[in-house]
Amino acid sequence: MRWLGAVSVALLLLAGCGRSDDADDATPTTTTGATATTAPSSTAATTVSTTTGPPPPSAPSTTAATDDGAALPATAQDWMAELVRAWGAGDREGAATLATPDTVAELFAHADPGGPDWALQGCDGAAGSTVCTFTDAGERLLLSQPSVAEGDRLAPVGQATFTEGDGPASETYLGEEASRLVRAWGAGDREVAAVLAPELTVATLFDRYDPGGGRWDLRDCLRLEDDPQCLFYDPVRDERLILHFDRVARAAGEAAIAAPEFRTGASG
Repeated sequence: MRWLGAVSVALLLLAGCGRSDDADDATPTTTTGATATTAPSSTAATTVSTTTGPPPPSAPSTTAATDDGAALPATAQDWMAELVRAWGAGDREGAATLATPDTVAELFAHADPGGPDWALQGCDGAAGSTVCTFTDAGERLLLSQPSVAEGDRLAPVGQATFTEGDGPASETYLGEEASRLVRAWGAGDREVAAVLAPELTVATLFDRYDPGGGRWDLRDCLRLEDDPQCLFYDPVRDERLILHFDRVARAAGEAAIAAPEFRTGASG
């Protein structure tokens, strides 16, 4: 009996130890599971991703456009002088920012490059346009720019005309300038005519005929001391047109064709 009792006590002690070991084993397992569920942190990664990125791409292009516009000349005289410099250097791209395609083509067809020796003689405003005269070795270049602005910049130069001769009193120069006026009048183009002659001269021509027609032929130009003049004749109307030049106005760079005179017959 004593032996059986001792065995029973021993078995009870072993059972108690087993339960204690099981409890001890369970505790670490529970702690390890808690650590595994709290370790990841997705919030921090999401914050970094949403707060970084490139700046908006549109701002730089606006600044470049503003800088380009501000670099353009502010006056008609400076604008046309810049055009002549660009043409003189053979810079077609620069000239294209200052003149119409037809004007650029006219300049570069005359010479490519234009050369560095063109000198500004003066500018004159008339009938919504500004005309500047440049000279180089017996040649003259007349550039015409509309006075109406296009937005925040001046309008492009719309016309380039070359004339030859020794100066404003030469027959070649007088004939070319007078012919330009007669062609404009013949086509009914008051705007171009107003660039080449004073208002009273233009009014006299258009009051006589509007348009003047295309049959007026240049017959002669005379370098008279006090009265340079050119003679045109219309064989259908049998009528002469004499255009007189104002030397003082011409020397000042102003429209100088004045006092148109009509007479009947080819001579007399």
